[in-house]
Amino acid sequence: MTAWIMSVLDFSTDGMGALKIQEDGIRVEGRAQFDKPVTFSHLSTARDEALTIDSFRGIHMQARNASGQVSARMSLTADGKTQAICNRFEVFDPDNRLLFFADSQEIGLKLENLRILDDGGSVFEGAIQTAFVRPEPDTPLRLESPTRSVSVDAAQDIELLTAAGEVRINSLLDVTVASKQGEIRLESANIFMDGQPRSAGRGAPQLQLCVCQNGRLFVAAQGADCRADRNICQ
Repeated sequence: MTAWIMSVLDFSTDGMGALKIQEDGIRVEGRAQFDKPVTFSHLSTARDEALTIDSFRGIHMQARNASGQVSARMSLTADGKTQAICNRFEVFDPDNRLLFFADSQEIGLKLENLRILDDGGSVFEGAIQTAFVRPEPDTPLRLESPTRSVSVDAAQDIELLTAAGEVRINSLLDVTVASKQGEIRLESANIFMDGQPRSAGRGAPQLQLCVCQNGRLFVAAQGADCRADRNICQ
């Protein structure tokens, strides 16, 4: 009976069937099916083979800390979901440089260029922080808030630059351009102010809008020459 059992199970000095016992571990040749949990510290394949883990009801992996508590879990569920439960999720490139991370406080992308491939645009419910925003080539850049407001803040400079084309600012109500300490410069060969009200009647006193040779604007009294003091047009 013992010989028959050993023959059926294919016992040998190297192991049992496809299960081979070696000095540095156990080697399974072909496909293996485990009906109960298996514990190991390292799982690998031969140099020229791929590792395939197949399950009809999902794959669950978890790691424990020194106290034996589960510190991270990853699941591939049968309904097509991939879930990772951990304190911090990180993605690195082949040079071991951090590309993406996510924790309970923030999500970070450390890339030279982030491309959002969505024809309908992207919706951000909170604030975003970036040093540069640009569209795809031959595509206009549009920042829009249909129901609220758009606020662009910077500790130093804000630049709106277009190499070929135009920059438009449209508003249903007021557009305010203010400088607390510096200057507001309009540098162009042609400056137009269309749509201004015109009146031929007489009423409240009017003022004159004058321009210095350096392009600076100032206001002169009605009927006076557009001449300014030296400190104004410096």
